[in-house]
Amino acid sequence: MSEEELMINFAALSFSTLSIGAVALAWLTLYGKGHRFFAIFLAVVSLGMGVYFVLNFAAAGWVPTGLGALALLLSVLPGKRDSNNAG
Repeated sequence: MSEEELMINFAALSFSTLSIGAVALAWLTLYGKGHRFFAIFLAVVSLGMGVYFVLNFAAAGWVPTGLGALALLLSVLPGKRDSNNAG
């Protein structure tokens, strides 16, 4: 592998890891308490970086793009309410 291919693979792994973190944060804000704005922001950033990576470097950017889209979907869904405190 050339140095350029190694850098592309490292960037793809880094963006994928960021997107996995975005999905985890979105899931936590969906089922627990958390800052929904930060979850949406991180999902949009990971989605944007994935699209930028696909358009400018390699097709491996579809992984962080898909994870970013999943994180955005999870972060905008309404949260689960506790039925005991619904009064």
